[in-house]
Amino acid sequence: MTFSNVLLRASAGTGKTFQLSNRYILLILNSIPPQELLATTFTRKAAGEILERIFQRLAAATTSETEAIKLSSELEIDETSAERFGEALSFLSCNLHRINVSTLDAYFAKLLTNHAYEFEIGADWSIATAGEQADQKHRAIIELLGQLSATESARLMRFINKGKYNRSILRSLEHTINSLISPFYQTTATAWSSDLRGESATQLLSDEQISAAVAAITNQLANDDCAPFLKTMTTDLVAIRANDWDIALKGGLFKKILAGDRTFSRKPLPDRLVDAYRSLTNHVVALKILELENQTQATFSVLSKYAAILDRIKRKTNRLEFSDVPRLLARGGRNFESAFRMDGTIAHLLLDEFQDTSLPQWNIVEPLALSISQQLASSFFCVGDVKQAIYGWRGGRREIFERLESSLNDICSDTLEESYRSSRVIVEFVNDIFKNLDAHPNPSVHADTLARWQQDFVPLTPVLEHDGYVEYINSEVGNDKRERLDFCLSLAVDKTEMLLAANREMEIGILVRTNDSIAVLIHLLAARGIASSEDGGNPLSNYSAVQLILSALTLIEHPANSVAQFHVSHSPLAELFGYGTESADGNIAFASSLQFRRRIAASGFHSVLTELVLTLEPHVNRVQFTRLEHLLAFADAFTFSLSFRFDEFIEAVENERFSDPEASRVRVMTIHQSKGLEFDAVILPTLESALAPRAPTYAVTRNPQTQEITDVFMYRSTQIQELLPSRYRDACMSTIAEHVNESLCVLYVSLTRAARALYLIGPCQPKEPKSPPLTGAGIIQMAIGDEYSQTPSSVVYSNGNPTWFEKLPVYDPKPLRAESILPVPLAPASATEPTPLASASPSSLEGGEHFLLSGVLRSSSTPALLFGTQLHYFMEQIDWAQGSYWDVAMET
Repeated sequence: MTFSNVLLRASAGTGKTFQLSNRYILLILNSIPPQELLATTFTRKAAGEILERIFQRLAAATTSETEAIKLSSELEIDETSAERFGEALSFLSCNLHRINVSTLDAYFAKLLTNHAYEFEIGADWSIATAGEQADQKHRAIIELLGQLSATESARLMRFINKGKYNRSILRSLEHTINSLISPFYQTTATAWSSDLRGESATQLLSDEQISAAVAAITNQLANDDCAPFLKTMTTDLVAIRANDWDIALKGGLFKKILAGDRTFSRKPLPDRLVDAYRSLTNHVVALKILELENQTQATFSVLSKYAAILDRIKRKTNRLEFSDVPRLLARGGRNFESAFRMDGTIAHLLLDEFQDTSLPQWNIVEPLALSISQQLASSFFCVGDVKQAIYGWRGGRREIFERLESSLNDICSDTLEESYRSSRVIVEFVNDIFKNLDAHPNPSVHADTLARWQQDFVPLTPVLEHDGYVEYINSEVGNDKRERLDFCLSLAVDKTEMLLAANREMEIGILVRTNDSIAVLIHLLAARGIASSEDGGNPLSNYSAVQLILSALTLIEHPANSVAQFHVSHSPLAELFGYGTESADGNIAFASSLQFRRRIAASGFHSVLTELVLTLEPHVNRVQFTRLEHLLAFADAFTFSLSFRFDEFIEAVENERFSDPEASRVRVMTIHQSKGLEFDAVILPTLESALAPRAPTYAVTRNPQTQEITDVFMYRSTQIQELLPSRYRDACMSTIAEHVNESLCVLYVSLTRAARALYLIGPCQPKEPKSPPLTGAGIIQMAIGDEYSQTPSSVVYSNGNPTWFEKLPVYDPKPLRAESILPVPLAPASATEPTPLASASPSSLEGGEHFLLSGVLRSSSTPALLFGTQLHYFMEQIDWAQGSYWDVAMET
């Protein structure tokens, strides 16, 4: 059987995973070895779901002829027996170690490991943790600053900060590097050296020429025709003589003349006055172009030095980021002799979520895709949806997916539009939003982007007929953006509490734009006694119990730290540190610091940290104590430098992100983390985020065919953009358009996560704005109504059944079973020949057979005790293997 090359454009909830698993099962049924199949997606969670779906469907078809007929129908093949599906399942199960279902990053990591010698990297390399990455970058910046002289630092920072000096060189460098490192790695020096001056007819004036121009303007002060403009001219002259061209451009006659307007305050400007300003306006344009070019080149210089230092640090520690892997592979060329090393040649390629593929990733995959698409015995299968392209900030390029059909030979395309996820009212609501984007009265310069999105949008077709509900409600009035966000998050918790009170089986997803909002929501939910879990993780330092431990460590390291003194002395740790009811005393802090240092030297850091955690245990709830256990586990694996400073551990804890291992009925996550998931009810409380950023750090131009970056520019305000060549203005406009397009994709993803109910919570300002803002709230309200309502605590829109949950099963959580201790009998005597090696139980290697039960028999240690008991029991069942290995062991 031959398999055609397929490109699927699949909207949200239309069954992308179902279609991909169909293709995979068909290939296995046709006896294609798993090592010849490569199925990739964007996240590990999605990869696990694909593999799980494949095994579940095969297993179901194996156990029932009815299920076998059903699967045959779904695969669009002749009826196949359960026995045949069982053979396929067995075949796949026996080759688990050869299955390639993973993320693209994981496949690239495997490729790099198997070709480590060619890339001069140790085969034992690994991906650095978030804390390790932050430490690597910090060390690289410190070393970079050490290489620069004071003059170089000042000059470079002036260029990086758009001609202004900044107090914090470190902060400026960190911001610039973090925002620009991605385009830097994708370009060469040529892209940062664009000659804009060659595209402009303006020239810089000499000091003498500037003085002459100033004199000409001064002479016009006595001209009667200029009398209406004397005040403005005087202000302009003060700015010019101070070389403050930014002030001159903000108002006055400069702005008018540069715009080609020969009137000021509705009065005509004399020709002689315009001529006097003309030479200076040309000078300003030339000066701004020069500043832009210098800043761009200075930034590239800084990035080049930083990248070289960071690369050396990474190679020395053998710790890389995922984004480093495709760059390293690309350096070695595109041809890898990998058939033997990778345990097979890839003959069938299945790509999921392809719209989020980055250019460096595609540069590695493209040769394989081209080769496969041209071979009769191979096949290419790709699924994507440009409406869900939300990872542009990571380098994802939806344009690669859009042009894939023309890039590969003999490929069939199809579109999936039927939604098997959301209720009818939700599907119709989503369709109404994105088919009415032009209803917003103030799209500004983004009208074309909104129109293009609306034109390309293919409405979803609802399939499911279960009850559904959509509600848009305004929060209380907030005086500023922070207060409005707090009110929206609080209302989201109210909605969650209301849904849980129905006591029905449901999953609730609260989706937000930033991780900071997750921390606030987790705290608010916990205060109401609502158990919740967070996906993607957050720093442990967001939790008060961990903050207190970190303050205690800070106090041990820096006993004069008054903030740490106050925190510890007013906490359950006060007595442990020697504080009484009196206020914090510096002498006590120094004495306790010395005492703890001695105990750490004697017992170790982990032992003292455990004591601090156990002291807090009676005073914290389960959620907080779980985070403390995470802290202990992190400390156990943490490696201090030779200086052994607690500050490095504290910084690592603040940078590392920890996920909640326990799933909950209420899940809190960013919209990006919700990609590929669905919930019975979705609550969206962060709709005030602007579609367009105020000012991105940089702007780029790209080759429309290859998507490679051809020019990189530092971004300037709209006022300055008007002075610069059209190529620069086009780069800024296209960059902003990309941000707006991605914001619309994020909005689409958030709305389509809901299966039965969708609750939108909008911000409420003290005064109704003159025109609706270009935010998620503004887009939604104007698409579904004729006005932007700012009535506090009012329902702006509702549709469907508000008691949609009544038909769901009653939530009846199973009671926790009493924990029973597994018996730990002595292992029976071996039935085989005695081993020539002495054996010992694991416990006997940890200090003898006797130990204090009080050290382990604590209620909070029960899960760990159970795990250890089961592990020991399992280890005792292991016996020596027989056969050739046994003979070799005996001879040895």
